[in-house]
Amino acid sequence: MVVSAKAFNCHNSCVCFYVESHKNWTFVNDLNESSFYGTTQKCWTNDTDLSLFSTPFQIQIKFNETNVTTDLRPILYIKVLSFDFWNRLVSESYGFVELPIRPGKHRLVINTWKPFTDNRLEKMRQFFIGCAPLVHNIHKDSIHTSNKCTNNYGLKSESSGSVAVDIDVLIQNHSGLSEGEEENGYH
Repeated sequence: MVVSAKAFNCHNSCVCFYVESHKNWTFVNDLNESSFYGTTQKCWTNDTDLSLFSTPFQIQIKFNETNVTTDLRPILYIKVLSFDFWNRLVSESYGFVELPIRPGKHRLVINTWKPFTDNRLEKMRQFFIGCAPLVHNIHKDSIHTSNKCTNNYGLKSESSGSVAVDIDVLIQNHSGLSEGEEENGYH
């Protein structure tokens, strides 16, 4: 569930989210394709710069191998969008987090970033006509296979606000867990 967003420089916003799985994880077929991505409703911030969404989403992901810890986990990507004075849609920030594999309820706080420019002309375009720099494909190569973050865009970025997400993890089959993982709470 996308719970909230805070500390963004906008008063009217929404959050787009997308879940990507890696080669050993597959989405269960009985859910339609819209289950892999979604958008929250528009929300105005309160006095503490907090937008409350409480937008639920459900995905079912199946692991195809025997050792859960050796593979990259599914990733939740987010993009925070805002609506300016003329109700134009502006990309505010981006972020991502690996989904947990331990059963239980998890509160994930995703710290976001946005493209930064020190060019005055670009700043004026962004302010007056809403032409913020866009990242066209955030989920492409954001985590390298060696688990190192990559920068394939060659752009400067600055930190932005954060988005809180609640994830409930259930494990249906224990056959993929080793004895040590079961002792550490993976059951």
